[in-house]
Amino acid sequence: MLVPFTVERTFDGAPREFRVDYDGIIHAMPERDALVLVENDWGTARFDYEGDHLLGFSIGMTSQAIELDDVGALESISAARGLGTEVIARGVDHLLFIVVLLLPAALASTAGRPLGAAPTLRDATRRGVGLLGTSLLASSVVLWALAVPAVDLPSDLVGTAVAASLLVVALHAMLRFTSRDRLVAGALGAVQGLGFAHGYLEVGLDRFGTPLAVLAFNLGTITATVTIAVLVFPVMLVLRRTAIAGAALYGVAGASCLYAIAWMIERIAGTDLPVERVATPLRVWPRNFWFVLLALVAAAVLLAWTSRNDSLRPLEGADTTSDDDSPKVLS
Repeated sequence: MLVPFTVERTFDGAPREFRVDYDGIIHAMPERDALVLVENDWGTARFDYEGDHLLGFSIGMTSQAIELDDVGALESISAARGLGTEVIARGVDHLLFIVVLLLPAALASTAGRPLGAAPTLRDATRRGVGLLGTSLLASSVVLWALAVPAVDLPSDLVGTAVAASLLVVALHAMLRFTSRDRLVAGALGAVQGLGFAHGYLEVGLDRFGTPLAVLAFNLGTITATVTIAVLVFPVMLVLRRTAIAGAALYGVAGASCLYAIAWMIERIAGTDLPVERVATPLRVWPRNFWFVLLALVAAAVLLAWTSRNDSLRPLEGADTTSDDDSPKVLS
């Protein structure tokens, strides 16, 4: 049961010491205890602590004092950063967006043909960093634009938009309907920023009214995004010279399309499809790390087998033998 209340006094800041008097429900049901908790508090670096209570009220203990200890700003920033990381870690659509965004950078030629010549290591890395950086910049701008004035959009609208961004980036990976890849990354990254801003407001960080909270949360989203990219991009780089590079691109992007469509149907129609239960293993740490490691080993074995059979995908500018993409060297 939630009991609304109004604080009649005004304070220069949130009080760190105060007394709570409460005897409602206790006299009528003495076998029940009433609990006091602080779910979010910047001063103590406690966020999302709804399961950890500070005080318990019972017969004979209906008036108690609360003293909240302050911690350093760095500790609060670190805790808020973790909330930003968690928004991506628990959102499979965010995870898949990062993966699909990087797919064509590693697996497609610079002309966008998935089955054409493979990009060099240098070109693939440069394109991947460019796409990821553009997306992160756009999402960060939208996060700040909505989080600072605390503009909260409807949850279903934000969820549908994020799923739609995954659908568009997956279709672009397969069809490449424009050569302006960074423009696509920026536009869709901005939509991802809607999800980040909604997550920021959902956990209540806006109540602290400090740019440090937005900065910390933003650092968390950036950290999680870069970590995912560092884990999955090497798998793509290894696969790019194998015969299944095109199949990998179409397979991952196609599956992401199906996921995105299912999530959009769920959020628009208000139905409960099993898509979340199917996708859950992708976001469970460290299980997802072992998935990536297994994929990397399998890709390396496939690359070695392809090299021995002299069936490596040709490189763009294949006449350069001194480049970093010799068939005998992993690149």
